[in-house]
Amino acid sequence: MLARLLVLGVALASCAFHPILEAATTTATNSPHVKTQKAAQGKNQQPTGVPQDPAQRVKWARGAAQKGFAPAQVWLGAMYYSGGQGVPKNTAEAGGWFRRAASRGFAPAQFILAGMYQSGEGVPRDAAESVRWLRKAAEQGDVSAQWNLGWAYEKGEGVTRNVAEAAAWYGKTLEGSRPAVTDTTTAPGAEREGHSQPATSESVAGCVRAAAEAGLAFAQCKLGDMYERGEGVSKSAAEAAKWYWKAAAQGMVEAQITLWGCYSNGDGVPKDSAEATKWLTQAARQGLALAQYNLAMVYTRGEGVPRDSEEALKWLRRAAEREFAAAQSRLGLRYMTGDGVPEDAGEAVKWFRKAADQGYPRAQYNLAVSYASGRGVGKDPAEAVTWFRKAAEQGDPNAQYNLAVCYASGNGTPKDAAAAVEWLRKAAGQGDPSAQCSLGMIYGSGDGVTKDAAEAVKWFRKAAEQGDAKSQYNLGLSYGRGEGIPQDKVEAYMWLSLAAAGGQGDALLQRYQVARDMSQEQIATARRLTEVFSPRRESGAADQGEK
Repeated sequence: MLARLLVLGVALASCAFHPILEAATTTATNSPHVKTQKAAQGKNQQPTGVPQDPAQRVKWARGAAQKGFAPAQVWLGAMYYSGGQGVPKNTAEAGGWFRRAASRGFAPAQFILAGMYQSGEGVPRDAAESVRWLRKAAEQGDVSAQWNLGWAYEKGEGVTRNVAEAAAWYGKTLEGSRPAVTDTTTAPGAEREGHSQPATSESVAGCVRAAAEAGLAFAQCKLGDMYERGEGVSKSAAEAAKWYWKAAAQGMVEAQITLWGCYSNGDGVPKDSAEATKWLTQAARQGLALAQYNLAMVYTRGEGVPRDSEEALKWLRRAAEREFAAAQSRLGLRYMTGDGVPEDAGEAVKWFRKAADQGYPRAQYNLAVSYASGRGVGKDPAEAVTWFRKAAEQGDPNAQYNLAVCYASGNGTPKDAAAAVEWLRKAAGQGDPSAQCSLGMIYGSGDGVTKDAAEAVKWFRKAAEQGDAKSQYNLGLSYGRGEGIPQDKVEAYMWLSLAAAGGQGDALLQRYQVARDMSQEQIATARRLTEVFSPRRESGAADQGEK
């Protein structure tokens, strides 16, 4: 099933007009299991006396916040979080205002601050601190905080895992007071029944089901997740999809994007790309960056909707502006290639940098290439090496290969043959054909390693079978000469033919030399093998496109 991601931006995206209500009822976290609910009651209410003019509203909010009015502090925090209306985006400043309101006992702010500590946005990531603020809000009766506190106990995030306490907090969403769990080794209700009973996932499921059947959207989504995983209930994709649908129909964004995955893959429901796109669109319209990015990809590929480059660009930009790294990286690539936008290398580098600063490896790689080539930014080999290294250390095979090249050539870093081989080996191990070919050549020459013709052939073959013409040429020569492998003229002829078709100019001459000692029958066999050859991509092979 697709990853389930909720970001604080979703909670605060529409806070310009009614941030208190939105923030008070929306889970702000990156946790894959924390659920979200938007309150229906009071959605359009706002404090009396608030100016309608945006500029005056900011002025009012700042003045009221500085006087200690907690709702205004949340408003101002929301403005700093999202940026706009004359307020620069500043998550640290946002966290400061949320903390002021939370410290005054304002439950909505406590809940938001818990989400920030869980995601690490504007404050250091701290699961225990997140639980502390969740508890404060939960003890004041904040239903979403109660639910998320139950999740924390169930999963052991920021607190010792305790399914009894989890079940109690889940059950609390249907009651009106703090659950009395005096013995955390027993399930809720065990004391009332007069006997001890071990807490189990089934006890959690019972509380979740009760809340789900009462119509609470986050409980319905949680129950869907439990059916999907078989936690406390019998695993059932159909039941999972049913409960996800109920939550999605109530507007729960996480359920909507999960339901997109169900319909896209046929998990528990008939596969239906149009229905999948419908739910994805609903999630995207609510401001979920993950949904916006995937909707951009749907329009790019024409899945359930006609292909539409402009619509794809619109959603890609929205996701990028919400700091979604994959969208920023892809938007940078569009500017670099002029795909649907005017070609602008400087703008491309700007977006690459935004994503790279978030640790997105493909953007780090693209930023490194920009520094290496001097396109869109001043040429700086040393800076290129810095970014290649960042991406390489995260396992990007393209960056690993380029970093190896830098070490081998001394471009941007001192020459280091051992380091070059180390990074080549990492990239080659992931199926990068260029790295495999280079590693084969190194073993063939003994440059920086012990010369080993058989090892050279091994790496040439891996790349040759992926269609790398240079490796096909070298493998053909190895077969023709019997170097590192028993001599085989038929294999030599086949690989040299493929290399020639791939543009290796000397391959035809070498094939002619091999053919001089071959019978017509052998040549015919080699030609048949050449005709039926089909390159195969290694599992985990480097992706040359944007991910």
